[in-house]
Amino acid sequence: MPAKAIPDGYNAVTPWIISQDSAKLIEFLERAFNAKEQTGSRIKNTDGSIGHVEVKLGDSIIMLFDSHESWSATPAFL
Repeated sequence: MPAKAIPDGYNAVTPWIISQDSAKLIEFLERAFNAKEQTGSRIKNTDGSIGHVEVKLGDSIIMLFDSHESWSATPAFL
């Protein structure tokens, strides 16, 4: 069976937000937009920063991860 181009529960385009503090951004998204962190999606790096996490906002998934202080500003990927 061929692989699905779009996994179940995802849309054709998924935003990926790069933040200095993804945990605080998730708190904001939850309060402001009733977003829900996807259980089991949070993966931490060895330094404790967030390497990957997903929140559901309406019918869409938004992926996030923490930037590194040495990186230049890159607010998002699609």
